[in-house]
Amino acid sequence: SLWFLLFGFVLCSGTFTTIKLNTAEEVLISKFENIPMFVLGILFCVGSSCALICLACRWRRNSIWLVERILLPGFINSATGLANTLVSVGTVHHWEVSATAKSTIIITTIYLGIFAVPLIWYSPSLW
Repeated sequence: SLWFLLFGFVLCSGTFTTIKLNTAEEVLISKFENIPMFVLGILFCVGSSCALICLACRWRRNSIWLVERILLPGFINSATGLANTLVSVGTVHHWEVSATAKSTIIITTIYLGIFAVPLIWYSPSLW
């Protein structure tokens, strides 16, 4: 299910790449860029989140398993998704952030925080 989460991040961050359009199309596209793929990415993130919550509830007493199998890979996937989004916004759009890019940045940052807090809590070696 972590692979599906990563796939959702990749889909979301890949939805706002540009192609050469005329001015009227650019105005429309700048507001809503590739919404079906963005929704599909969100569905992958939500579906994998449900599976990860079920696994975390099942293995909640085994903190080593939680850290190694869910929290650390989820944190790395979230950081990768956020970095991918920021690189795409910086290189393709010259730091002009569209609505879809803002949504993707917000979603991946929330996931990063969701995985970071329990990772710090369950990993005494980090503090």
